[in-house]
Amino acid sequence: MPPATLTFDYRPAEGIDAGRVRDAALLIGRRFVPVPGRIEVRQDRIVVEVPEVESVCLALPVDLGELGVLRVQTSLLLPREHPYELLYELARQRIKHFLWKAEEWQMWDPDAAPQAMAEFERARGLLAEASMQADPASAGRLARSSIIAATEALESLALAQSRLHLRRKYGRRGAPRTAAGIRIEPHLSTSLVGEAPLEPFQLLALPTRWRELEPRRGAFEWERLDRWMVAAATAKRRVLAGPLLDLSTAHLPDWALALRGDATAFREAAYAFCEAVVQRYRGAVGMWNIASGMPAHTERREDQEWVIGLTRMASVLVRQRHPGGKILVELVDPASERRWRRHEGLDAHRYLRLLSEGGIHFDCVGLRVTMGESLAGSRDLSEIAALADRFVSTDWHVVVTALGAPSAGGDGQAWHRGWTPATQAAWLESALSILLARPRCDAVVLAAVMDAAEAGTPTVGAVGAGGALGLFDAGGRAKPALARVGGVLAALRGPAGSGASNAGESRA
Repeated sequence: MPPATLTFDYRPAEGIDAGRVRDAALLIGRRFVPVPGRIEVRQDRIVVEVPEVESVCLALPVDLGELGVLRVQTSLLLPREHPYELLYELARQRIKHFLWKAEEWQMWDPDAAPQAMAEFERARGLLAEASMQADPASAGRLARSSIIAATEALESLALAQSRLHLRRKYGRRGAPRTAAGIRIEPHLSTSLVGEAPLEPFQLLALPTRWRELEPRRGAFEWERLDRWMVAAATAKRRVLAGPLLDLSTAHLPDWALALRGDATAFREAAYAFCEAVVQRYRGAVGMWNIASGMPAHTERREDQEWVIGLTRMASVLVRQRHPGGKILVELVDPASERRWRRHEGLDAHRYLRLLSEGGIHFDCVGLRVTMGESLAGSRDLSEIAALADRFVSTDWHVVVTALGAPSAGGDGQAWHRGWTPATQAAWLESALSILLARPRCDAVVLAAVMDAAEAGTPTVGAVGAGGALGLFDAGGRAKPALARVGGVLAALRGPAGSGASNAGESRA
């Protein structure tokens, strides 16, 4: 059967860059899951081929002027012979998305979000005007203006919703001390834990990279991690340790990489490593990240069974060796954007369903939310909220294991006029408030305390972030983000959560 085809017409002046489309556009099917397909740019037309006649969304980065280069998508569209007008379809989806989120969040009261409602009405009017234009160029300009207005409306709606829900969630008792944390690289000085600027972060995320802890089989190097475990215990900070299992080359030692072709030998080595780490630190750790980024390693059916089996092994081991420890599985790519390049791979939700159906115990789902890791451009604030909402469940809680935005770099994935220290601060302040407002979101961990001093320094793997995710620069100087994040946490932990209504007010 020949592939089904959708075509989209656009004009370069409308904020669509052919190079960005080739590098970053992807297709999304039902249930927000990326699907396989072929995307080509032919002059001023985008041609999409899908294996089956099914409705798909085209997601791609669009330059929205002052709002930056943001990820925008169409609605679900069916293949047809004549082309769609790309900007019109993107604007139509933005307006539908506003209606959907306003209903889901119960935010129809004009007094609750007056700015959002005003921008929404402007967006709707611009799209109506675009639909009546005979000149395609004029229609495209109006549709782009509609996308910008709708995106501003969605961000305002998400911020208003977060203020309302923060009051409901923390208004009487204030946020718990472990609601915010920060990721600490073991090579940093333990003196950081006693410094006043880090006092708001009562949860420390300490990485347990197999490559660093067991560089030679059976020869463990505990010194750096020992120092931090002692420092955390002395400072009475809760510890989230892990991941115990991460199949990426940055995590595995060379000798373990050599065992990847032998499933039994690799499993035995992985078990021995996990057991050694859990036995040593079970008295200092409150929560274990047992497996990170597993769906990325599922090209074939056998791979799926393998990663599910490894996750089960780690879960059972922690429950046996540390019965009181909480268990978390981390999703490095919660939107499953990388799956569409691996046609048979697991998406994030399918992986969680297989764990649950297999009776594998875990208490929390960990989500990495770092700008620069998206393949299709940065997300606006409403998309951050919607992404987290998809993982809210009655069966498990959510912990954001890495929240980050760069203070420089990230070319082609900029939010609000580009990534600068000021933009990083505004984004982190708003995103932190939005995520903590989600029901059953127990904690948010900032991605890095300090920028990488050099390219080889371990960091959360943010593409294009240039290691600039920290609250301090590489020279130890505080960035504006530190004060802005601290202000949000102080407001949420104030007497009876009295400042919750002010959290997340600012935006770049």
